[in-house]
Amino acid sequence: ITTAATATEITVLDATALDLGVTSAQNGTITLGVGGDITGALTQTGGAITANALVLGTTNSVTLTDAGNNVATLSGSSSGILQYTDADTFTVNGLTSNGNPITLIATTGNLVQGTGAVDAGVGTVTLTASAANGSILDSTNDTVADAIGSTLTLNAGALGTGTGSIGKDPAVGPSGFFGT
Repeated sequence: ITTAATATEITVLDATALDLGVTSAQNGTITLGVGGDITGALTQTGGAITANALVLGTTNSVTLTDAGNNVATLSGSSSGILQYTDADTFTVNGLTSNGNPITLIATTGNLVQGTGAVDAGVGTVTLTASAANGSILDSTNDTVADAIGSTLTLNAGALGTGTGSIGKDPAVGPSGFFGT
């Protein structure tokens, strides 16, 4: 699914399952499900997702792990396992998985928590900024793993060789860990 115009919106509703190929809204928003109306697995084969914003609304698992994905912001909810990989820096503006694991990876660049918590309930939250100098940043003081019992794993910089960091975005306040 591709749009040629800038700032175009793409919305997919009422799907039992969805397997995406190349999907591009350029500077617009791609909305995959609203209020959980994609009831089957949301997967991706054969191409990257490119948009200013990606909004998820599913009642099943989400596996969007193409290394070429490139969105500026990610938000939404899933009632299953949620996995997303992005080619560079992206911001998470609230993401929930109803007690299932959430795995987010920025392959080059930073992973930034924007507005809203990354909430896996009792599930595991894994945030990774893979680049040698990749950082995981909190830009708002929101909580990262917003439920008691969650396991939080933060990986910044190439393991053992990077100079990445975990803390507040220097643009919004003094350094520290999420929520401090």
